[in-house]
Amino acid sequence: MEKVVECYEGSIADSSTFQEDCTFEVFTELAKEYKMILATNGMVKIQGKRIEKLKPYVYKQYISEAMGVIKPTKEYYEYILNDLRFTPEECLMIGDSITNDIIGAKDVGMDVCYYNQKHKEMRPDIVCDYVIDSIDKLRNLLIKEA
Repeated sequence: MEKVVECYEGSIADSSTFQEDCTFEVFTELAKEYKMILATNGMVKIQGKRIEKLKPYVYKQYISEAMGVIKPTKEYYEYILNDLRFTPEECLMIGDSITNDIIGAKDVGMDVCYYNQKHKEMRPDIVCDYVIDSIDKLRNLLIKEA
């Protein structure tokens, strides 16, 4: 059974393809102007490998297993804010999960950008500061023109 679990974990960890072809390019471009933080639920062994390509451009990463708390709890987001010594007003959470990313970040006062690539119907009780359906649209939203 241990070998099956190890094989499964390995296959998940190896599935580190980005959702869109421009993801790496946009991420590295944003990293020139912003402190990019990765915040994810999961196991360090798996998530660490999945985000390997982005690590040189990441200011800090937070993986729930290492933190001992998970998204969308308030403790998860407060842990990050306290560790970074940031206020919620200094942050923008960009996420593809209304439950884990958007609601959790809103609960601590962060602005949120919902990455709605699949054009899911928005819940009327959830107010997002921004909604995008393509990673490339972050350029217009966040990158200042020179």
